[in-house]
Amino acid sequence: MYPRFSENLLISLLIIVHLTITIVADPQINLLSVGCSNHNSTNPSLFLANLNATIYDLKSQIYTSDGRILFATAERSNSSMPVFALAFCRGYLSRQDCITCLTSAASRARICSSETGGLVIDDGCTMRYESAPLLDQSTLPVNNFVCGNETDDTAGFDDSARELLRGLSLVAPRMTGYFAAAAYAGVYAVAQCSPIVSQPVCSVCLQVAYANIKGCFSASDGRAVDAVCFMRYSNEAFFPANYTMNLAAYFPPGI
Repeated sequence: MYPRFSENLLISLLIIVHLTITIVADPQINLLSVGCSNHNSTNPSLFLANLNATIYDLKSQIYTSDGRILFATAERSNSSMPVFALAFCRGYLSRQDCITCLTSAASRARICSSETGGLVIDDGCTMRYESAPLLDQSTLPVNNFVCGNETDDTAGFDDSARELLRGLSLVAPRMTGYFAAAAYAGVYAVAQCSPIVSQPVCSVCLQVAYANIKGCFSASDGRAVDAVCFMRYSNEAFFPANYTMNLAAYFPPGI
């Protein structure tokens, strides 16, 4: 005979299940930045067809990826209107949430469909395409910061955010997939670079991101956005606890 659950216990279990589903199913499609190139394609219909095919390739690769960091590159270069594209999701997103985020980003990129390049950055993912091969650029003119509308007056919050983000900017370039997440004194943060750039480029980009995101301190959350790297902090957990790491174990002596 099965044990009987009390009503309160059953309600508690249902709440836990609901919260678990809410956390898992979160593609984080909050739009942070979207931009188009300054050059129009000479054959918009062909360029759009190649762009659509390239985006399809990107998502197909994500579906079949066996890595923890979900990213893909694709190209349609055998054409008079070539398209080179890159997509990567934050290291804590599930595969399905990554696909959902990239689908949203692809839809937003349609505003650039007559231009030869576009960039969309959401909380959960980054998608970029160009008519020329994507170069190992450390930072682009789009680098900026986006701050939340609420403040956090907790004593020491800014200092904790500063220390945590500085640590992540140093550690993330040394991690597989250039992704690191950590929590410290009520602050949760991540740092990430595009998996296709070199380690020096990742380091430079995150140093710029760290300098930018300091403009958000006193706000309860903030982001630094760039075409090849991303940084975010918040006073609320926005990634699963099992992705946090001990940054102290990765600092070089004297840092």
